[in-house]
Amino acid sequence: MGMKIAIVRGSYFNKFEMQNYEPLYNKFNIVGFSGLRSIHSEFKFPVKKLASPVDLPNFPLKMPILNRLFLGDAMYLFNLEKNLKGFDLVHTRETYFHFTQQALKAKRLGYIKKVVCTCSETIPFNHEGIWNRKKFKKRAIKEVDKFHCLTQKAKECLLREGCDPKKITVFPYGVDLKSFKPLGMNHKFDIFRLLFVGRFVKEKGIYDLLKILFLLLKSGKKVKLVMVGKGPEKSKIISLINQSEYGDDIEFKTVDYKDMAKEYQEANLLCLLSKKNKFWEEYFGMVLIEAMASGLPVLTTKSGGIPEVVGNAGILIKPGDYKTGFREVVKLIDQKDYYFKKSQESLVRAQNLFDSNEVARNIEKLWKS
Repeated sequence: MGMKIAIVRGSYFNKFEMQNYEPLYNKFNIVGFSGLRSIHSEFKFPVKKLASPVDLPNFPLKMPILNRLFLGDAMYLFNLEKNLKGFDLVHTRETYFHFTQQALKAKRLGYIKKVVCTCSETIPFNHEGIWNRKKFKKRAIKEVDKFHCLTQKAKECLLREGCDPKKITVFPYGVDLKSFKPLGMNHKFDIFRLLFVGRFVKEKGIYDLLKILFLLLKSGKKVKLVMVGKGPEKSKIISLINQSEYGDDIEFKTVDYKDMAKEYQEANLLCLLSKKNKFWEEYFGMVLIEAMASGLPVLTTKSGGIPEVVGNAGILIKPGDYKTGFREVVKLIDQKDYYFKKSQESLVRAQNLFDSNEVARNIEKLWKS
């Protein structure tokens, strides 16, 4: 069946990333390697579960503690090296994850032939304050055979860290355009539905989004906010909403990924108002391309890799500038021609740049190079 490929993602194994690899399952002998508790578990190719420190139940400061206990990074998979024996190629993620180091060790032992690493990190020299991370990254930059960067900004990050430019190929992830597509429902304006999809953390701009919602409601606009996801700030947001007069105008959901396309189809606008902190910025933003493929305009920020992902199709504001965000939403509500223009721009950009089948062809070329 062709080359034997191992895709290693540990506990981060997920459907939204793997939809770019699944079209290749009948061309290659693909096996995934995840932790015991991965984000998703059902794929078109088999996934072998290996124990990982990340599988431990959550406790205060879990990841900072585990990262230091496991020599710089807790994304370690027990017995991974032995399980990789006989594979032609291992495709990992990020230079600093421990399982990337394990793949490189398997290569040095002669168990595998080649290591490919996908990188989304856009902050040069990030996380190097954690002991051993700098060593991990230097080794990966030297020993990984090919790098796949999701954005030009991720490529620039690797170059700053000393990577050979000849080893880097740039192309984005995509989505399944047969699943993420418009159905016309997002063109209904009786109640304008704002949608947030992601982690409930301050860096995602969730409090700026609430400020926009409150301004819209105070101005008399008929709007509703749907927030899909989980995270440490969720309980605080629910408490804040309950203390306001707008409890009926916001809905919280957790949705299985196979049902996410419907959430986009029922919305009018995706809002992702990400804000950079010292150690993180929005590297890519899969929700942006899911929304654009569904024909949604996207209101987002000039942060991290976002401008590169949305291009001119996106409505870009400065991080934290919720007042401009409010005015942009009003414009979308009041000016139907403008709304349809941004909707069409989103759809065309997604169809041209973010088709997971085309991405799979690029991955195939990378594996065979």
